[in-house]
Amino acid sequence: MIVAVAGAAGAVGGAIVEALLRAGHQVYALDRDAAGLGRLQGQGVGAGRLVALLVDLEDEIATRRAVGRIVRESGAPDALIVSLAEAADERRFVETELPDWWARFRARLLPHVVIAQSVLAVLGEVERGIILWINGGQALHPHPGRSAVAVASAAQQCLPEALAVEHPSQGLHFRALVLAAPVRSSDAGPRDPAWLEGRDVAQLVLRMIETPTEDERKTIVVHDPGELRRALRR
Repeated sequence: MIVAVAGAAGAVGGAIVEALLRAGHQVYALDRDAAGLGRLQGQGVGAGRLVALLVDLEDEIATRRAVGRIVRESGAPDALIVSLAEAADERRFVETELPDWWARFRARLLPHVVIAQSVLAVLGEVERGIILWINGGQALHPHPGRSAVAVASAAQQCLPEALAVEHPSQGLHFRALVLAAPVRSSDAGPRDPAWLEGRDVAQLVLRMIETPTEDERKTIVVHDPGELRRALRR
């Protein structure tokens, strides 16, 4: 498969890239974190091929150019995985000026829309492929000072259903994976039984993109490691 991973340099994105490479897929890793992309390139895992693309996903022109490069080199991607970090707002709602709040909301949601539009323009022509969003669950469990993140997260969760209605072709699939628990992304550090393992999340992502079906739920929510293990056994 040809897979584009937006937010590839993040903790969850990096685990997904590693799993894809181990499975032999060709991966285009998109991120604005040059150092993070460099670390991915230095790992050299698996039999797959990795191409790192340094791009700010808030920049529509740059993002469309990056997608254009993928198409020129490899054809239409089979899958787009969007895994973007959800940084804290660090300011309570009533203490935030409206322009500042809107700017924070826009910064959280805009990259999801830009990359999805750019890739969907290509997938719509070939009428096949899957777009999968990885969501941190802030809409389900919001925290003080993160209202813009929570609202943007809720809006993002609506995208799979909305796009499925707009694009009823059986060859196009839209999914969301909501991780309502923290994710442990590496083998370093102590283990917490309440945290999800990054490699297990990555395996579930692989299953969702490799064998999508029409009767599958558009959104899967994982609250704890037990629920993640049950999802992997299905």
